[in-house]
Amino acid sequence: MQDEEPMEVPRDMPSWSTDDWDEGTEELAGRTVAELAGMLGLSKPQVPGMAKKEHPTSAHDAWSREGRRLAESEDAVALGLFPHQWQGLVKLVHNMLAGRYTLLMDAVGVGKTAQAISTILMYEWIRAMQEADQLPAVLSE
Repeated sequence: MQDEEPMEVPRDMPSWSTDDWDEGTEELAGRTVAELAGMLGLSKPQVPGMAKKEHPTSAHDAWSREGRRLAESEDAVALGLFPHQWQGLVKLVHNMLAGRYTLLMDAVGVGKTAQAISTILMYEWIRAMQEADQLPAVLSE
């Protein structure tokens, strides 16, 4: 590495404005979580396979016996997506079914991870529904 030529850094780096960027989910703005879930063929706003509750301070695996017991305790808190995450999930799933690539960008936090996991769970649910010939019509259009 010492013998390599130093890389030349451009003096005038290009810049761009994000003023004209879209969120990509504008068409979903104003929809309720129940409506968004319905757009995924779900009868209620619960991602199939996602835990409904979690214990806020437990270090136990949520799927272990102790983890499940703690998730049913009175200290457990509801676990679910925020409305903007439901919007993203609808967009991700619909783009996935249409074969369109999607770049998921947002502010720093764990929300994108929750959306990515939810998309994987939806993929598996859709695959199982297709296999059982029970895919909701809204997803087969």
